[in-house]
Amino acid sequence: MTTPSSSPDYPAYVRGQIQSLTEALTRVMFGDFTAVARTQEPDQDFGYLCVMVNVAINAARNAQEAMGNTNEQLLLANERLQETIAEQRRAEAATQASQRLLRAIIDNSTAVVYVKDLQGRYLLVNRRFSELFHLAGEVVIGKTDYDVGVFSKQAADAFRAMDQRVAAAGHALTEEETVPQDDGMHTYLSVKFPLHDASGRLYAVSGISTDITERKREEKTQAQLAAIVQSSDDSIIGTTLDGIISSWNPGAQKLFGYSVPEALGRPVAMLVPPDRPNEEPEILRRIASGEGADHFETMRVRKDGSQVAVSVNISPVKNHRGEVIGAAKIARDMTERRHTEQKLQAQLARLNLLGRITRAIGERQDLPSVLQVVVR
Repeated sequence: MTTPSSSPDYPAYVRGQIQSLTEALTRVMFGDFTAVARTQEPDQDFGYLCVMVNVAINAARNAQEAMGNTNEQLLLANERLQETIAEQRRAEAATQASQRLLRAIIDNSTAVVYVKDLQGRYLLVNRRFSELFHLAGEVVIGKTDYDVGVFSKQAADAFRAMDQRVAAAGHALTEEETVPQDDGMHTYLSVKFPLHDASGRLYAVSGISTDITERKREEKTQAQLAAIVQSSDDSIIGTTLDGIISSWNPGAQKLFGYSVPEALGRPVAMLVPPDRPNEEPEILRRIASGEGADHFETMRVRKDGSQVAVSVNISPVKNHRGEVIGAAKIARDMTERRHTEQKLQAQLARLNLLGRITRAIGERQDLPSVLQVVVR
């Protein structure tokens, strides 16, 4: 086989081969990895050189493909990282907004809200706590009920005991607690519950305490009034603005003969005699306008149909907003009093007659004259 070196055009051949190799390498340099180095004629030397160049081109192509894949993976990973970062930022912003909202709710609550760790040290107190006990939140945090300087040892012992009961029970407990304040002792209804971290470990006890002092006073007053109503000999009846009986005490049962189940829910007009049809509507009108009726005497009808003379006092019943919601009617049996009055009048008449007889005897000595005085 004739070698290219024996050809008279060998220099031109070499130049062509070099140009071909240069073009292939140039194409590779500009990113075209489809280029291939070839010899124009069978040539062992240039053929070997082309093989080496093609191996280098293939290696560069493979490296470029690998780099392209790596770049794609890096871009995808970067996108995912950016999404994760954005999601974390959104979560952090949502958490901060939730915390601000929760803090606003806690600080604007009329109840006392607090959190203590398992050693009784305050981790959080709301604005109401600070207002009631004149202690800034930062002063309280980290201290116990024994250290804050506003609670007696007895009170602190009671608070601590309830906190420990909640921690031991593992669920919310509700109890009344007594707390000293500027105007004296106040009663609070405290709901305390355990707090757990993400792993379920108990780490604190939180409490929400609502002042029920006024409610307790009202309950006591209501109990006293109820006892008075129940023990009264007078008939005490509660009605709605429509004249429907809403309460009926033992005195009413004794006076009118109806039991509590028989009376409740029925119109109070059942006690009014038929010959007084306008009396109850007038009473309801006055009650609705906020007026009352003081001690007027009238007649009422018992269950058995008999009538009884009564003295009635009627007052409007109002709610906490001052609105009239019903009436309270107190009726006293006047039968005995009328009998007494009749007896007294008869006795006075007899005394008057005796006086006239005495005067007649003194003025006239004859029996016929005395008898004329008696007859008159």
